[in-house]
Amino acid sequence: MPSPNAKQGKAPNQIHRIIHPPNLHLPVVVCAFILGATLMTPCAGESARFTAPELPPEATYFSTNEGVVNLAWEGPDKATFELQQSPDPEFPGDDTRTRYQGTDPGSVVTGLPAGSHYFRIRSVPADAPPGEWSAPLEVRVEFIATRWVILLLISGAIVFLATLAAILRGHLRSRHEPLEP
Repeated sequence: MPSPNAKQGKAPNQIHRIIHPPNLHLPVVVCAFILGATLMTPCAGESARFTAPELPPEATYFSTNEGVVNLAWEGPDKATFELQQSPDPEFPGDDTRTRYQGTDPGSVVTGLPAGSHYFRIRSVPADAPPGEWSAPLEVRVEFIATRWVILLLISGAIVFLATLAAILRGHLRSRHEPLEP
């Protein structure tokens, strides 16, 4: 009976070569170590991003006429968030103010004066360096014009005085009429 190797056209005692890896040189080992160490070090924290207010794709800013903005954001789990506000989109040190630091995923900012205000957020994970700052969110506060407020106040005063005059006139007329039995 022929051997199984004979059917395949191989000699029965053929020796297979073992492929050995090439000898590693010192520069290759050093590069591999540096690359591995770089990949194992903690990276900068994940970035946080604003989720509210939701802006339409064509909008570049959020507008409010009350001086109030409800901000919400998301980022990595178990991270602390830092929210900053500035009148300048570049966030210079002198004009930048930290509005919130904590683990909540949102904040309501009130009492904003008229004008443009810029906000940015970043995450600060417990086990990694702080993440990158988000893109600035512009909030424009545009109160109703003063002339319209004055016009509305004057209109309200006229209506109030006319109502008061009508009540007094009706009262005075009804005082002099006799009561019917």
